Amino acid sequence: VDSTRITTTSTTSLPTTTTTKIVVDRPPTTAQLWNVNYYYNYIVGVHAYCSDNDCINAIQNNGIGYDMNNGKGPVGKAISEASINAVRAACPNGSKQLRNLGFTRYGTKYLHNLNGSGLKQGWVALARGVCGASVNIKRWKSR
Repeated sequence: VDSTRITTTSTTSLPTTTTTKIVVDRPPTTAQLWNVNYYYNYIVGVHAYCSDNDCINAIQNNGIGYDMNNGKGPVGKAISEASINAVRAACPNGSKQLRNLGFTRYGTKYLHNLNGSGLKQGWVALARGVCGASVNIKRWKSR
């Protein structure tokens, strides 16, 4: 009698799958935005932009004098300084196109910059649609 046994084992491999995480940019909340206003001096014909009281105090104390009532109006909104880290986390792709808008005084006028120098106004988008921006920086330029 032959006592040899033959055992057959079968192995099946499962296909390997890869998961791709899709990162969706979310716009800032209303609480993360500052209102930015223009302030105009009708006599000298110059304007400045401000988003907080520190900025308003600075432009009022610079000797130019801006009309805080009739020469004031809304320009738009910017991401507040205190909220930029949270916005970057919620909008990781688009936040690469955000810049810190500042205004530096030159004589009797303020010129904008995108490195946050001078009077900081918050963070703005270089392109429309970035992190919920409906208007890009070109509309904010001081002429």
